[in-house]
Amino acid sequence: RVASRDFKRSRTHAMDNFRLAMLTALWYAASLLFNLGMKRSHALIPDVLVLTTLQFCVGAVALGVAWAFDAVRGPEFSRQNALMCWSALLFFGGTLCTNISLTLLSVSFAHVVKTLEPFFTVAIVYAWERTPPSCTSVLALALTAAGVLVATSVQRKSAGKDSAFSAGLAVALLANLFLQLRNVLNKRLMKGADDEAAESTPRPLELMLYTLALGLPLQLAVHAGADVVNALEPAPPAVSRYAHYGDAHPLWLLVTPLAFVAYQAASILVLAQVDPVMHAVLNACKRMVVIGLGAALMREVLSVGYAAGAAFAVAGVAAYSLAKGLNTGAAHTRAQLVLSVALFGVAAVAASGGVLGPP
Repeated sequence: RVASRDFKRSRTHAMDNFRLAMLTALWYAASLLFNLGMKRSHALIPDVLVLTTLQFCVGAVALGVAWAFDAVRGPEFSRQNALMCWSALLFFGGTLCTNISLTLLSVSFAHVVKTLEPFFTVAIVYAWERTPPSCTSVLALALTAAGVLVATSVQRKSAGKDSAFSAGLAVALLANLFLQLRNVLNKRLMKGADDEAAESTPRPLELMLYTLALGLPLQLAVHAGADVVNALEPAPPAVSRYAHYGDAHPLWLLVTPLAFVAYQAASILVLAQVDPVMHAVLNACKRMVVIGLGAALMREVLSVGYAAGAAFAVAGVAAYSLAKGLNTGAAHTRAQLVLSVALFGVAAVAASGGVLGPP
């Protein structure tokens, strides 16, 4: 009887690990597919508002399908709804800014800039709760910033004085702010989700689908306003900087929003199975996959300085995530030593390659 119980427990544990591995693989694959699809979709329809509207429309349809199959509960009128509306507003702003940055920047560099998300998280948490970061976290953030600075300097040199590069960088940073504000709010929304008495507390997948659906009317309003402005002041037809993908199959216009919803759902389902620190580490690994495979599939030529900067930035994000799980002073001391050495490594790369000097 004991052996049978142990066998069932081990089989359940193995199934949980298999499910987590499949969800993580879906998360990575759908994220990569979305990033690649945005370039091809923008070549077919060089209008970010149209592409963003398609993504929110697919999200609303996904909510309807999940509702029809009882995968999510119906909406309830409570204080949670007001907070969910704010979450949807921030998600809408972050999604639109992310889409704009993906049409102005390379896939790999857009994700290098996204590694700066912890900076915004630390600033928001400190402003909200007055909780300062640990010394280890500060060093990890410094490593991330140094890596992004190196990669940005290399990219700016190759772009010259391209205004699209500066605009894409600014919009990507704004996306970080919106999405991290949304994440902090979502944590408050899901707090107590395991409490059976908290019937009005949204479950992770419900929260994601409802914020997608609530973002649709916001996107349609912005889209309608832009159409009115264009009607009053006609502008020449937009031309995508990815026009060389103009022969892409029209199915990309459907595949891209489907991938968007899939990676959002997979991400939040992974979060439901692991602790936030592990989720953050997996997210850092995902960025490494998207940066590497994205550059290879988009045939981007990565210089040594840029690749080193991106690697240091991702390493800094992973170290920041792992620092939250360190419980002893000795562990923090060792981590701080490693991070200090890595910072000297960034300085050496910058100095030897001259990536921080004038172009």
